[in-house]
Amino acid sequence: MAAATAAAAALCKIDVPPVANYGVLPPDMLYDIMLLLSADVLCRLRLVCKQWRSLTSDSLFIKAHASRHPLLVATGNRTNEIHVVDFAGNIVRKIRPSQLTGNLQRLFDSLGSRDHKTQLDLFCVEAPHSFAVLNLATGTVAANVLIERWGQKYPYVPTSFVGYVSSTREYKVLLIYHQNFSQYGRCHAQACEVIALGGREKGARTRRLMCNGSVVVDTRSRHAAVVRGVAYFLVDLIASANVRPDSIACFDFTTEAWRPELLPGPLSIRNLAIDEATVHNGTRAFRLAALGGYLVTVDYNLLNRSTDLWFLENLDTSLWTKRYSIRDPPPWDLCLFYLNGVSFPLEVLDDGRIIVWAEYGQVLRAYDPQKGTWDDFSMMKDYNAMGMLQGSLLCSVREVICN
Repeated sequence: MAAATAAAAALCKIDVPPVANYGVLPPDMLYDIMLLLSADVLCRLRLVCKQWRSLTSDSLFIKAHASRHPLLVATGNRTNEIHVVDFAGNIVRKIRPSQLTGNLQRLFDSLGSRDHKTQLDLFCVEAPHSFAVLNLATGTVAANVLIERWGQKYPYVPTSFVGYVSSTREYKVLLIYHQNFSQYGRCHAQACEVIALGGREKGARTRRLMCNGSVVVDTRSRHAAVVRGVAYFLVDLIASANVRPDSIACFDFTTEAWRPELLPGPLSIRNLAIDEATVHNGTRAFRLAALGGYLVTVDYNLLNRSTDLWFLENLDTSLWTKRYSIRDPPPWDLCLFYLNGVSFPLEVLDDGRIIVWAEYGQVLRAYDPQKGTWDDFSMMKDYNAMGMLQGSLLCSVREVICN
């Protein structure tokens, strides 16, 4: 706190004539008050004076504010809009189709069909012939890219994932194209495309490459996560042979290449048995999440009504640790027949509570691992897809090239 106060004092230094008092607060008090305000309020207060703008634009302040005011990105079929909401369900920011040009408005047609992950404050949506990267902080389009189909072999709309390369301050989009689907809804082959949106070297560029040839990755909801410049995917077990259910394929945005070897999952690395029959009948399932800057394998055991959270501590050594074991709340009968009836973790708060989204009940919950208790934050009936805003509405993405 001393460092934060010192930073605030440096940022808020104001020369005030001794004969007057304009109501200027001490820097540490101003810092604490600003931290209590919501992001939308702070964005308006930036217009008051240069000192307030400097304080609310400081990276240390933005990080502290985001920690105190976590936000969610929510979409639903009713409104066909993107909403940034707080844990109480209050809408902080709206992005409507009418805010975009005509050819981009149709991108909103499929918003409610799956969850959407953000990379900092970027949000990616796809359409049959293009995709757009939206800046949630400004409500504008950061990039609009036309997609050139790969012929009849890959006729379906690709799935997009945004990654950030910190060394070059460059944003990249990984597009995964799917071949014809089988009767089970799974594809037989995939191709990939990497689009660099800009960075220190200005100019967007595109590079096509093949996916990891030995496996087909699963791009469905909750089966992929992007953490620290690496995209992680569970493997499609139907389309890939001789693969353990918790195995993970890794794409590095820095090198723009797939890692040659699969990442062993937390159970595989320990040679723990996985009854594949339970995986195929749906009573055992694995999902991927990004929590606190870590890749997390979510291990659902619906027969035991429990969920284990395994954190990847080291990618190179495949080191996993089980930090939490959650017993899901009732009604239990929903868990046995509907995987989305259980809770998917969104974030771990500073006080140790785990924020989860129960899609079936459309309710945001908090689990206290120390007490083993659940609390409901709010019912969110208007939304059927929910994810954490990884960035902050106080800062906007810079150096993204629009094409």
